[in-house]
Amino acid sequence: MTVKNEVQWLQKCAKIAQQIDPHAVTPNPRVGCVVVRNGQIIASGVHEKWGNSHAEQNALKGLSQAEIADATVYISLEPCAEKPYKKTPACSHLLGDLKPKRVVCGSLDPLWNGQNIDWLNKNRVPAEYISEPSCEKISPFFMHGQTTKRAWVTLRMAQSLNGKATNPHERWTSCPESRRRVHILRSLHAGILTTTGTVLADDCHLNTRLQSCDTPYPASDAEVIVLGKRKINPYANVLKYDRKVHSLPKIEMEQLPVWAYENGINSLMTECGSRAAGSFLAADVVDEIITFVAPNVYGSGLPWFSDFHGLDDFTLTDAHKCGDDVLLRYVKKAHLPSPWQRGTIDPILP
Repeated sequence: MTVKNEVQWLQKCAKIAQQIDPHAVTPNPRVGCVVVRNGQIIASGVHEKWGNSHAEQNALKGLSQAEIADATVYISLEPCAEKPYKKTPACSHLLGDLKPKRVVCGSLDPLWNGQNIDWLNKNRVPAEYISEPSCEKISPFFMHGQTTKRAWVTLRMAQSLNGKATNPHERWTSCPESRRRVHILRSLHAGILTTTGTVLADDCHLNTRLQSCDTPYPASDAEVIVLGKRKINPYANVLKYDRKVHSLPKIEMEQLPVWAYENGINSLMTECGSRAAGSFLAADVVDEIITFVAPNVYGSGLPWFSDFHGLDDFTLTDAHKCGDDVLLRYVKKAHLPSPWQRGTIDPILP
């Protein structure tokens, strides 16, 4: 089989994985699997929910041994191995027992880095890794957390052309298309990071509204982490949804990404004001900055940042038009180059 055909099946794995709500599987990755025999897909499967069967198990469960022995199993991610705390059997061992003709994966799990591919080959299952960008970009926050044991932190801001984050005369700084993109970002991040000051000032919902976003997966709400000691009204909008809301009145800023990862939240996106944004930068917890720049000039209003400490640590990786605005994405230089950090912020969407 040619490399072109191999890539075709790996891209199919990525496509079906993209149909799963990221919040449903977090902290696990979204994974897709297709089983190909004689140039035709005879079965497919995805990982649908954290704690449930993995993609390989779902794809193979309805096939006979004869079908599996004559088929190639394509997976968007290197199959998992045994770990003491795993809720499901190891997929590499399942493949080793069932003995398909071949196994091909489109990305490596940074924790194993190909060891499970080697294990399959040693156990008489021909297996290989073919780097496929669509597979590598499905679950970037999982990839980051596997090696750092920290949540990825995205600092999200909107600003005017002259650097103002707010305008006392207008509710929104950014255009409708940029606000649509913010909801897509909320749907991709496991947690929303805010402060009691923002909640009290805006009575914000911080939910995910994808009705007009045409995403390949259904919407659900991310968990919310609220920093600060001020009391929140028990009837506040942020508390009205079926999700976890964590109140952290006392936490060292530097420990936030570790705390989040240990609590099953592998990514955080900020929804806060300029003062808090400056604090996150000063504490060196930010991994990327996404800002929507509107073509407006405000004479008054709060600045984008109250503290520019640490901005030299970031490099521009993406800039494109977003409605009337321009979207700019900066990633911490220490994270580059990594295949899942290149390109646009949400590669699954146009």
